[in-house]
Amino acid sequence: MTWSAFIRMLDREIAWDHPTPEQNLRIETALRDVFADKSAIINRCHQVVNSDALFHLYKAHLNYPSKIMDVFVLYLDPVDRFSVRLHRFRGLKQKVGVASKLHSHDWGYSTLGLKGSYREMIYRVNSIDERAGTAALTLHAERVLTPGCTQSGYVEQAHILYGNDDPDDCVTLFVRGTPQRVGFRKYNLEAGTYKQQKDSFDSVEDVPDHILKQCYLRLGELDTDF
Repeated sequence: MTWSAFIRMLDREIAWDHPTPEQNLRIETALRDVFADKSAIINRCHQVVNSDALFHLYKAHLNYPSKIMDVFVLYLDPVDRFSVRLHRFRGLKQKVGVASKLHSHDWGYSTLGLKGSYREMIYRVNSIDERAGTAALTLHAERVLTPGCTQSGYVEQAHILYGNDDPDDCVTLFVRGTPQRVGFRKYNLEAGTYKQQKDSFDSVEDVPDHILKQCYLRLGELDTDF
């Protein structure tokens, strides 16, 4: 599948306002199909860095350098129904090897493992009291993402990501669904509380454009030595 065919499929064949498991499976299949020709991702990275308009549009949505997960945008839907991104989950080689905080997003997603691996613990939110800021969660499932594997997650599904003792960084091709405007939540499992914030990104330092462009191209080649 070409990059343009991949975006056309996401644009025309997915009902983003009514996500279903069946649609997630279609997105997962499309992720595998577009990465079957690895040049599709490499070429898209080149398109982004060689277009001033695209690069500066996407730059506002990057998350680099992050403490745990870097995010490089490959496509933004004009009306924000979905986006396509490369994620780099930092591994033990960079002396990270730490877990993300238990959290949930206000959008669903589908992802394809390209390199490395991570382990995910998924929690069910049994109850939540917005006025008191309390929440009750129970462990629901555990899964591991490895190269060639696809997975999907749902709106407000809580999870923690672990580096899975992998020395290499984990790189994924990621499709983010439509934001539901409920916000990003961080949970304290022991205290039974949560905090809500606008988004999940760290505040990042100002990185020169030429460095960001180098990172785009290296990540497109699955080179994580930066």
